[in-house]
Amino acid sequence: LDLAEILARLHRLGIASVLVEGGGAVINSFLANGFFDEAVLFIADKLLGGNTNESVQLFAHGATVADPLTLKNRQILQLDSGFIIRGFNPKSHPQNHKQKG
Repeated sequence: LDLAEILARLHRLGIASVLVEGGGAVINSFLANGFFDEAVLFIADKLLGGNTNESVQLFAHGATVADPLTLKNRQILQLDSGFIIRGFNPKSHPQNHKQKG
């Protein structure tokens, strides 16, 4: 599937907001292509790793130490079971950076 074409079709249908839930591969496809205005990530207190289909590889083909993805206006909320990180794409239009509840 061509993610850019899917998003363009949704836009032509008048859909301006999409909630994306998924594992590392799905989320990475949106982040690596800059196809987001706002990111809300939950990071659990249990870390997984490896190079299998079952492991999460967030930013597998995107951010590096030399070229990180840095969110604007970020908020971090600590939970008993991990963290919620919320922020905005620095390359998206500022009108899309509206703080919600």
